[in-house]
Amino acid sequence: KDINDTLGHHVGDELLTVAAWRLAAIKNSLAAVRLGGDEFALLLPLDSNDEIGVISRHILESLRQQTPAGDHVLTVSASIGVAIAPEHAKDPETLLRRADIALYRAKSMGRNRHEFFSKTLQAEIVRTKRVADEILGGLERNEFCAHYQPQFDARTLEIAGVEALARWNHPREGLLAPDAFLGVAEELNVVA
Repeated sequence: KDINDTLGHHVGDELLTVAAWRLAAIKNSLAAVRLGGDEFALLLPLDSNDEIGVISRHILESLRQQTPAGDHVLTVSASIGVAIAPEHAKDPETLLRRADIALYRAKSMGRNRHEFFSKTLQAEIVRTKRVADEILGGLERNEFCAHYQPQFDARTLEIAGVEALARWNHPREGLLAPDAFLGVAEELNVVA
């Protein structure tokens, strides 16, 4: 998107074409397909997590190579989400969904890395989505309020100010401190 917006769609298309060729050239790849936008999927017959790690690092290095596109030479980063059949799923749709969950984690941990799907990760993503939905509903229902905490001057012990602390009057869980919701609220860009 950044490349399309700054350098034009023709440059973005050239970069996607080069990325597709690099991915298709991955050793032992049974299939390399573009899912849409800048997302691709590879089907690889690998036997171990170590082997997956080696191939993932090779893919990341391949994609990081400088790429001529239009009048520009570009360097891009990538993230990889890994799901393993039949351990994580037997059907292709579920396998792709679980690889996408791992991809989301890889992106959130910083680019140029790979992450494996796990049930723990899935539960965390589901919980984050639930909390995000509840935060948006809570904002509409005015469930958030400020609690004020005085600040004292250490020498005189006089009140020097007041700190406003956000609290969430959750309908089922009661009054929640920021650690229960602030990280998700920041991801949603609903806090300043």
